[in-house]
Amino acid sequence: MTATRWILIASVAVLCTAACGTSTPTSPSGLASGVLGTLAVTESAARSADVAAVSCTVDVGATTHSLPAFHVYVNWLNASTAASDLQCGQVNSLDQKMELLAEALDVDPPAFEKACGVSTAAAREINALTKTGQLPVLTFPAPVPGGPTTLEQIAGFLSDTWCAAARGEITGPRS
Repeated sequence: MTATRWILIASVAVLCTAACGTSTPTSPSGLASGVLGTLAVTESAARSADVAAVSCTVDVGATTHSLPAFHVYVNWLNASTAASDLQCGQVNSLDQKMELLAEALDVDPPAFEKACGVSTAAAREINALTKTGQLPVLTFPAPVPGGPTTLEQIAGFLSDTWCAAARGEITGPRS
C-alpha cells in the first residue's frame, strides 16, 4: 500500500475516533481540520491507527427530576455495551433513544406517549442485539425484590410501564 493511502486510512480512523465522543452533530472541530491539513504519519503509525479501538457510551446527562429506574436502565445499558463488540454507530443509536426517553420523562407532566414509543423501539433494538449475540446477557442485582435482573427485562418492564401510563392505566412516579 502506498504511503498516501495509509495516511488517508489513518486520517479517517482518527476522525471517526474523535467524532464518536459527541452525542449530537456539531461543526468540524479544530482537531478534524488540523488532521486533514497537517497529518504526517509513518506507515507503522497508520497501521496502529487503523486498528484503534473506539469507545462509545450512552450518556443522557443530568435530569431535572429524579428518574431512578431510568438511570438504572441507562447504567445497565452502559455495562452491557461495554462488555460487547458493538460498533460506535450501534451504541450511538441506543444513546439517541435514551436521550429522547430522558426528554420525554423529564418534563411536567411526563410525555408518556413519547416515552412509550421510544422505549418500545429501544427495547426491540436491545432484544435484537441480544438475540444475535452482539449484546451479552449480563445479570444484575434486582433493583427491587422480584424486579428485573437483565437489560432485556428492565427494558421490557419499563416500556410496559410507560405505555400503561400513556394509556391512563396507571398514575404515579415518572420512572
